[in-house]
Parts: sequence; C-alpha cells; structure tokens
Amino acid sequence: EVSALLRARASLFDSALTELFNTQPWPKREDQGDLPLALLAVGGYGRAEMAPHSDVDLLFLYPYKQTPWVEQVIEFTLYLLWDLGLKLGHSARSIDECMRQAKADTTISTAILEARFIIGDDDLYREMRGRYGRDIVAGHGLA
Repeated sequence: EVSALLRARASLFDSALTELFNTQPWPKREDQGDLPLALLAVGGYGRAEMAPHSDVDLLFLYPYKQTPWVEQVIEFTLYLLWDLGLKLGHSARSIDECMRQAKADTTISTAILEARFIIGDDDLYREMRGRYGRDIVAGHGLA
C-alpha cells in the first residue's frame, strides 16, 4: 500500500535524525546541559507522507533567541544532511517567531499545525502547540 510506504520513509528519516541528535557530533559547549532545541518535521514529512524525491522539511525550534551555540548545532546538522545528498526545507524559529509568522502567513500557520516532534526538548514542542491553540486557533472554529 502506498500510504504504508510513505509512512515508512518518514520513519526512516525520523530514525536517522534521532540517531544524529543522540550522538551529538557538533562542537561541544562548556555547559553540557540539555539541548535547548526541538527538531520538528513539517510539511509532508510532518504528516508522515514522505513521497520519493520530496524535501525533508524541518523546523528547528528554540525557546527565545537563537544563541551562537544553537546556531552552530543547526548549521552543523544542515551541512551534514546536505552532504548526505538530502533535499531540505528548513526554518529555525523561536516560539514567539512561530506565532508571529503564523498570524501573518497561512502557509507557515499550516506548517506549524502539521508539525510533528522528532527529538530534542519536547517541552518546547508542547509549549508551541499550546500557544498555537491559544494564539492562532482560538476564536477561528465553527460556531
């Protein structure tokens, strides 16, 4: 069945990205605390519908402002994935930026609606989902 193949492709990318983040091959920082970053799948990948030759659409979500170290992690990850020959779509945003851009752009709002957590700080993901429900969805339902 085609949908099973599409889900299997998404699962394969989930596993590869999870392994990458678990091994943390990027430059280490002095404070080895939890990574203040969540990696999310968006677009077709977020829906677990990875067609052959489709982009791997990623959202790097961070709490407030992007720190130099988080920027290094994102760049390292992207360069590694490009070197593997993957066709990527990506963005890096704070939760506030996600909300601001979702209000201004339906495409971004839809991407956030379909976002799926892969790895990282799941509290960030849950906070973004809660804010999306309160700031974007609330008041737009059918009466």
